[in-house]
Amino acid sequence: GIVASLAKHTVPDKACSACYGNLIHALKRLDELDKLNLTNKICIGQGYRGTSDKDLIGVGICTNNLGKTLKGCPPSASDMIEFLRNNSN
Repeated sequence: GIVASLAKHTVPDKACSACYGNLIHALKRLDELDKLNLTNKICIGQGYRGTSDKDLIGVGICTNNLGKTLKGCPPSASDMIEFLRNNSN
């Protein structure tokens, strides 16, 4: 139940388990801190390689052409927390 409720904030497309797991962990920590106020869904996964939509936000090196992105393969959960706090609202 908890993972499903957190996953509604994501738009995965061929996401690897390490990156996706870190994102779910980051979303859980933000929720515990009462900071899960996302206005945008978070893109994640290899399916975003080559996508250059500047209105999207993503995590992981595969989303490096989106409007806002956190590089890393995979980026750490702590880096994702900081990135989402600063860029998702």
